[in-house]
Amino acid sequence: MEQPHDWGFHIFAIAAYMLDRGLADEAEFWDYRNDRFSSYHPTGVRRVSFFNDADLECYLRRFGYPDLIINYGRFGDPILESLAGKSFRVHVPCARTGRYLKGNNAECFLVDAKDDLDARSMLYVPVVHTGKIFPIESDKERDLIYLASAYPEKRHDLLVSAVKGSGVTGHLHPVDRDTIDITGTLLTRSNWYERDVVELLRTSRIAVYPGDQTSKSCRHVGMCRGRVTDCRQREHPWWQAFSDTGHHRRIRL
Repeated sequence: MEQPHDWGFHIFAIAAYMLDRGLADEAEFWDYRNDRFSSYHPTGVRRVSFFNDADLECYLRRFGYPDLIINYGRFGDPILESLAGKSFRVHVPCARTGRYLKGNNAECFLVDAKDDLDARSMLYVPVVHTGKIFPIESDKERDLIYLASAYPEKRHDLLVSAVKGSGVTGHLHPVDRDTIDITGTLLTRSNWYERDVVELLRTSRIAVYPGDQTSKSCRHVGMCRGRVTDCRQREHPWWQAFSDTGHHRRIRL
């Protein structure tokens, strides 16, 4: 719980646990960025950034292949395939859909729903840093915060279409200012590290996190004055507009 509440917290938690238990001698967190860097996270996990898949593959050929790789999301697919027969591969798709149903890119899967369990998967529960991330009594600056990078599977187009002309206020994060057209809406946006995510959560009535290519591609949690807000009971205009798309699943803190 002493971990910083930054992006990738739920993945760092797995590595930190393995280090603390003596299950791993060293652990690295790989990411793609426009600049290379290498530094140690407070958990003891070494953060390393690469330009692209080719850059990472050169690193592996030079320094060796890991005994275990845990990949989260879709961007690591090529690396998972290149490590076949070299590392024990674990993939976290969150939902076993599409090509992942065939299980051809990993030896094991971590899933977040019992319905997706099979002989080659295990259930995991993403962690939340409740010591830092919790609702408080505060004035709300907007109706919703939409936490998702801007690429097609996150369906920002559905959100923009739903709120356009509705009077609903919201914020998109992390989104580049030139990526999504928000003309005709009361939406604002910020990119990586431009805003404090906890502050955005606390000053929004609803927090929304959309999944990728899943049958349950949107999760929303109400954080209104310290209690969960049931948007359907409140007949919130955003809930009415967005629920018509069929892309939602309610969860509670």
